[in-house]
Amino acid sequence: MTENIPKFWGDDEHEDENPQDFINSIEILFVQRPTFTDTQKLKTFQLYLRSGSVAKQWWNGLPTTDNDTWDHLVNAFGKRWPEKTPTLKTVEEKQAALERAKITEKEVGTRVKLQGVEEFAHVVWADKVEKLATAIPDTNGLLIGTIRKSMPKSLQKVVGSGHRDWPSFCKAVRTATLTEIEEAKKEEEEAQILRDEVKKLQSLQNTSVKGISAAFQSLAINNTTPNVRFPTPLARQPNANNPFLTQTPPSAPNPPAYGRDRPPAARMEDVIRLALTIQPDTPAGRTAYNTQITEWNSNNPRQFVNELRPYPLSPGTSPVASGECWKCGKPGHLGPNCIVTDQVPALEQRWRAIAATIKRENNLAAAESINYVSTNETWLSREEYDQQVIANFLANQGKGQGSST
Repeated sequence: MTENIPKFWGDDEHEDENPQDFINSIEILFVQRPTFTDTQKLKTFQLYLRSGSVAKQWWNGLPTTDNDTWDHLVNAFGKRWPEKTPTLKTVEEKQAALERAKITEKEVGTRVKLQGVEEFAHVVWADKVEKLATAIPDTNGLLIGTIRKSMPKSLQKVVGSGHRDWPSFCKAVRTATLTEIEEAKKEEEEAQILRDEVKKLQSLQNTSVKGISAAFQSLAINNTTPNVRFPTPLARQPNANNPFLTQTPPSAPNPPAYGRDRPPAARMEDVIRLALTIQPDTPAGRTAYNTQITEWNSNNPRQFVNELRPYPLSPGTSPVASGECWKCGKPGHLGPNCIVTDQVPALEQRWRAIAATIKRENNLAAAESINYVSTNETWLSREEYDQQVIANFLANQGKGQGSST
């Protein structure tokens, strides 16, 4: 028994050494030797002090009143090395420890050794988080949703949602079978591959638009530029039949572009009639949206969008011609003021711009029948103009997706 007691240094350099554990080990030894006298106890204690250590120097400097009896020595030892009371953890610290308890997708379904026994990693994780949640304590299960979001996707699918207390939540994790986990992992891998392919496609579209814009800056604009103009005040002249009404002097008609020779009302009818379903921003909705994109690309190779070929809209966005931002598909602001980094694809931006233009032309046509006669020209915003210039440039260079009409 005596050989199992390590000799005592008494300094702060040996982090694995605890003064209270040392003195307790010595006293356990004395319990096993009830016949030991104080002289024997003091001598035994002295022999367990490391030579030349801080503890040995302390012993050598003790006054005789501190080492004449065992009780006096224990009291002096406690003053020199008082027991340290650890600071209790706050609720915030316990919550942070719970949120740091992670399990990776790779670990789910594998076995680990715990105290010499093999167990599933997700079972060990469930035991750990349940103890941490109990220590807070989170009796109402308010943090279950936070912890569930940090779980791997496959484990989320197997465990499900709606758990209101930690015992039921952790039980669902522990009882997840290996077959269920492997099937969920396979589904998540397939979904991730699909998401990666969509990101690649969007990246290629964005890169193509940026490259075209950069190349276009170095070229002189020739007569292939759309014959459009930006809004300017129109001169008004008295109407011959009614002096209280005015009319705008007609100007030379511009060549129709993107099927604008059709009546605005008919074009607006097509915008509404052929509108594609906007999918919800959920895993199932995004999957359906990806299917729409694939079908559109297959049915419209090398084609631009228009009211007869509406482009699929990103999940969770607003309908076209609803006053939404063309760049992100959300209401409340316009494209030039958009600060959203996750913008919709370039073709979707183009389709939203076209639909908004058709709606504006339709509204203008309805208003013209009341108080003025419009010119044949179409007023476009700077963004519409730039997009149309790039579109015509692509078509003329043989790199575009074909006519939109």
